[in-house]
Amino acid sequence: MTRRFSSVAYKIINAQESPKDDSRINRLLAAAKSIVQVRRTDIPAEEKTTEAAVARIEQRLKSGDMGGALALAEKLPEEAKTPAREWMSQLAARAGVDRAIAKIEEQLKASLGGAAEKKS
Repeated sequence: MTRRFSSVAYKIINAQESPKDDSRINRLLAAAKSIVQVRRTDIPAEEKTTEAAVARIEQRLKSGDMGGALALAEKLPEEAKTPAREWMSQLAARAGVDRAIAKIEEQLKASLGGAAEKKS
C-alpha cells in the first residue's frame, strides 16, 4: 500500500493546490511542477495543509497502521480525495482484512488460553 501511495500522494497534493483559473502563468507553473516534484515528510503536527495530511498518511502506512491511514485519508478535502478514490477503496479493503485477522488471532489466543487452563 505504501508503494502505491507514493504515486497517489502527488496527485492528492496537486488536486488540492491546483489553480482555479486557467491563465497562462498558472498552466506554465503547473507544467513545471509536473516535471520536478518535491514533498516534505517532516511536517510539524500543528500544520494543517494537504501536504501535511499526506505526510501523516504515509507515516501511518509505513508503521503498518492501515486503519489510521484510512481515517486520515477520509478527512482530506473532497477535491484532494478525488484522485485517491481507487487507492482509498483498496486501503479500506486491506484495513478490513487486517481487522479480521486481528480478531481471529484474538479468538485463537483466547481459545488456546482456555484449553491450557483446563489441562492444569
